[in-house]
Amino acid sequence: MAETLISAAAAIIVGLLSFFGALIAGRRSGREMKRRIDVAQAVTDTKLEELTHEVRELNASAKNLPVIEERIRSLDRRVHEVEKK
Repeated sequence: MAETLISAAAAIIVGLLSFFGALIAGRRSGREMKRRIDVAQAVTDTKLEELTHEVRELNASAKNLPVIEERIRSLDRRVHEVEKK
């Protein structure tokens, strides 16, 4: 009977140790996963900011394009006038 109690107690202790070991490993794994997600999100945010900046620069250039085209047309007309004279 004493051997049975000792075996049962040992099994309970091993079970509890296994449970707590799994619990600790799960928490560590969760923390590591969160850290990786945070790093990936930071990289994504940085890339998005850079792309947004580039798009704004391109949009500003596109707004100036009609003005530049009009200036070229005006200069082209002047060149043709000078060539006619």
